[in-house]
Amino acid sequence: MDVKVGDVLLGTVLQDGVLLDGDLAGVPAAIGPLDASWQVPAEEVLQVGRRITAEVIAVTDGRVALSSAATENPDL
Repeated sequence: MDVKVGDVLLGTVLQDGVLLDGDLAGVPAAIGPLDASWQVPAEEVLQVGRRITAEVIAVTDGRVALSSAATENPDL
């Protein structure tokens, strides 16, 4: 798995996480409600089937933690 903190990834929200695009499709990924968005309600961002762009904020034991809020303000 060649994913590092700061990478910006695309994926689809599933019931139990995020299905990442391309070669990363089998890598477990999740986005927590506090990392969903600063501008859009979390329940809207985390709607099953929604396409998201998110930044990798941690990689722990082969699991990727994502933040779509981090992509909303590139100055942060």
